[in-house]
Amino acid sequence: MSKKIREQLSKDEIKMKTRRKIICIETQKIYIGLGVAGIKTGINSSNIGKCCNGKRNYAGKLKDGTKLHWKFIWIYWLMPPKNVASHFEKGRA
Repeated sequence: MSKKIREQLSKDEIKMKTRRKIICIETQKIYIGLGVAGIKTGINSSNIGKCCNGKRNYAGKLKDGTKLHWKFIWIYWLMPPKNVASHFEKGRA
C-alpha cells in the first residue's frame, strides 16, 4: 500500500472517530454526532456519549418518563434507520 493511500485512510479514520453517527433506540432518530444530538434533544452530550460507550444505561427521558438508550451506528451506516433500530431491539448489537 502506498504512503499516500495510508495517509488518506488515516484521515478518514480520524473523521469517523470525530463524527460517528448515533441513534436513539426509542425514537429511532439518527444524529450525525454527539453534539448535534445534545443540542436537538437538550440532553447532555457527554451523557449520551457515556451511554454509547456502555458506561451509562441511559441518557435522558421522554416526557412520559421513557428512558432513552443510545448507540453508535458507524457499523450500521448503510442500513435504513428502521432496520438499524429493529436490529438493536432484537439484541443483536
